[in-house]
Amino acid sequence: PAVAKAVPVSEATAVPLRALGCPVDVRPNGVTWPVDPVPLDVHEPPVVGSAALLVGWKGHEVLLEAIARLPDVRLELAGGHLPADEHYVAALHTRAEAPDLAGRVRFLGPVDAMAAMRPWNVAVLASTSPEAGPLSILEAMSLGLPVVATDHGGSAEYLRDGRGVLAQPGDPDDLAASIEAALDPTWRAEFATAGRSFVAAHHDRAQTLPAQYRAMLEPIHD
Repeated sequence: PAVAKAVPVSEATAVPLRALGCPVDVRPNGVTWPVDPVPLDVHEPPVVGSAALLVGWKGHEVLLEAIARLPDVRLELAGGHLPADEHYVAALHTRAEAPDLAGRVRFLGPVDAMAAMRPWNVAVLASTSPEAGPLSILEAMSLGLPVVATDHGGSAEYLRDGRGVLAQPGDPDDLAASIEAALDPTWRAEFATAGRSFVAAHHDRAQTLPAQYRAMLEPIHD
């Protein structure tokens, strides 16, 4: 009752707010635009990356199991962690050192996401819980980098209609198959074009930030 209006960043986030009777005004997140695209050639071996804080619900353990099913693929994990998640991060390192992954996983730590993504062939966000409006996906799409994400929340809104590949949450087999699809040369140019066009049309930060600011000041129209 104390909330006059909520400004969610995706329709997925708006659904539970509306169910509570909260007035909403959806205003999406945005990223820097324009940016230079990455090459679409696939490295040998291919490099898959994920830019996300190392916390349990981001699904890194599922991603490691997916990469274990793809013996010719390397993985880079960009992102720091909070003190409370040290045991989780230690478990990730232990899994990455197992024979089926040894030498194929790099933990980059807290780095500039856009710079880290440029050498990747596929960006993955394996979150086991729904994301509201993940910036890392939009950043990857702005670069023309093919993206794989789990099929819920704002991630699904971003990647539907051929803009990327959606995998079932918590399913390493489906995630591995989705990564293979994103590495297929047949589709990579289409993902790149669709992703960059989508960001240019809907997620340019020069437009979205002022829109979010105005939405928090204006009366609700819902």
